Amino acid sequence: MQGISWFDFKNVHSEIDHERERILLAHSESISTPEHIQKYLPENAGRYHLYRFKHTFHGETISPLFFLYSVPGHGSKIKQRMLYASCKENVIDTIEKRFGISFDRKLELCDLSDLTHEHLFQQLHPEAVASTGKAAFAKPKAPSSRGPRRLVKPNDNSDEQ
Repeated sequence: MQGISWFDFKNVHSEIDHERERILLAHSESISTPEHIQKYLPENAGRYHLYRFKHTFHGETISPLFFLYSVPGHGSKIKQRMLYASCKENVIDTIEKRFGISFDRKLELCDLSDLTHEHLFQQLHPEAVASTGKAAFAKPKAPSSRGPRRLVKPNDNSDEQ
């Protein structure tokens, strides 16, 4: 990952060499969409991805940086899943400290179909997605009136001392 100009990329894939337990650059490109990334995600192994998600929000073009950790649950070996999970925080810290970049969001993807433009947009702007959709939950109505409220007077046993 030493030879990458971090401002020229839009998508960087890295993988772990399980035999030597090293992190290697697998693929990088300057033009990509979330759906395009899916074809580089193997169904039987984990990957780390750095993805610059360029989109428009409230008329302004922004490009936040995502750290995506993809790990298929059933297709990969347990040792590989454990290795990717245990290295994830160290990879993030190393990239942030060594290259001076910070991630706007860090996501774990178990299902490759979750990697869509809509899903990433929702992760960044949940209030915008919530305000455009209908209410997911409405407060239930109060119970109907069952007559006047009854107050139970507590026993005062302090007089019996």
